[in-house]
Amino acid sequence: MAKKRVVQTTAATPTAVPASVDAFANGMGRVVSGELNYLVRRMMQYGAEGVTAGDGQWPVARLEGESVTAEVVFTPQAQSPQVTLPEDQVEQYCKRMWYLVKSMDDLTADCWDALVSQWVAEAQSPDAKVWVSVDQILGYRGLASHRTGRRGGYTAEQRAAVTESLLRIMSMRLLVLSMEVLEEHDDGNGGRLILPVRRQMGGPALEVGLDLSQTDFLGNTEIKALLIRPGEMFARYYMGAGRPVALLSQKALTYQPYRAFWEKRLTRYFAYSWDRKSHLGVERQQHTVAELLEAVHEQPHQVRPGATKERLHKALRQLTQDRVIAGWDYVTDTWNEYDRPFHHWVSAWLEARIEVFAPEQVRQFYQLALPDTTAGVVMGPLLPPRIKMAGQLTRKTVVTLRHHFGLTQDEFARELGVSRPLINLIESGKRSISKKLQAALTNWMARKDRGQPVTALPPADL
Repeated sequence: MAKKRVVQTTAATPTAVPASVDAFANGMGRVVSGELNYLVRRMMQYGAEGVTAGDGQWPVARLEGESVTAEVVFTPQAQSPQVTLPEDQVEQYCKRMWYLVKSMDDLTADCWDALVSQWVAEAQSPDAKVWVSVDQILGYRGLASHRTGRRGGYTAEQRAAVTESLLRIMSMRLLVLSMEVLEEHDDGNGGRLILPVRRQMGGPALEVGLDLSQTDFLGNTEIKALLIRPGEMFARYYMGAGRPVALLSQKALTYQPYRAFWEKRLTRYFAYSWDRKSHLGVERQQHTVAELLEAVHEQPHQVRPGATKERLHKALRQLTQDRVIAGWDYVTDTWNEYDRPFHHWVSAWLEARIEVFAPEQVRQFYQLALPDTTAGVVMGPLLPPRIKMAGQLTRKTVVTLRHHFGLTQDEFARELGVSRPLINLIESGKRSISKKLQAALTNWMARKDRGQPVTALPPADL
């Protein structure tokens, strides 16, 4: 199956990035595409992949999406393009930019999300700038500060890593070749129409007003705080339709870049997907397995594809537990774990569709923002729909429920008030479900469906 690339290599010389482009005539336009935000974060996650040398040998990445085409140039002139670099230092600056670009990773995307989160929390208008400290960024990532040492707080290594990520973001200058914005126009009868139009725009990804930094005797710079505002193409988006995307992306910050990068990247993907397809309703959206793997930047393991499948299931269960999503399930007739062939099942699995349910805060935002005609169906917050619609509970029901909520057999047994061996016997088909156990399962599902907490019960003979 062909894989759609988000960051594409281009041999052509990139278009020169202008100092500024007035994309919003008379101040009336506003960005409606959240795709640029998602593409930029993906580029940060994947580092130097697809980045080529442009004019002056500065690193250049080309971003291709359904509604936006853009180029990102990494240059020390991103904040002040009118500044001329000394000719004898250009090569040194180029090497520095390439080093920064090649070492981009999930931490860079984390820093971007933290900057945006703090700006969204404090800014009162799209033009406002707010102070963000390095310690705040580390706090957003869920890291604990240290109380020992001369300085206390976070370690020098943690601050240095964030400083490098901030330098990457500050050096990013965008040229948006084509993106959709909304503008007001005279309808000819004294009224106003809001119409989508295609516009070009350019500018830094992050506008920096002031920075508090210090340089040691070896020339190493440590940033302590920045006075920032997202670039023009981002600020208006985050102040409006992109606000829930920014808030939900905060949750991605708490996942560790190495151990939990599946959860981190899927959180960002779902936030983008709900924004992108909000006009179709966000209560439930479908994604192929191939699309979810593409979002994580993974392929099925050649020798053990089952391990990849289980890792995806584990990530979705964790996101359900953390309320990033309200639940998930395979779409009926696209995948059946119990009827799949023993061999050669991977291609069918990649085409299978997974239905993902939006959490309450996402549903509430878009239901307020959208016309009534787009309101989705009323549904429980957690249970898979095929389980809710099922009649008699079976062995497959027990397995599906336990996997869906990310419970071990021991945890599931404690919540039901039964022994773990009983759950093992039922899942293996060696024992049927008694009427008492069926009643316990029904009661447990009802509480889960209402979002009520389920505590452990003493074992009973069921």
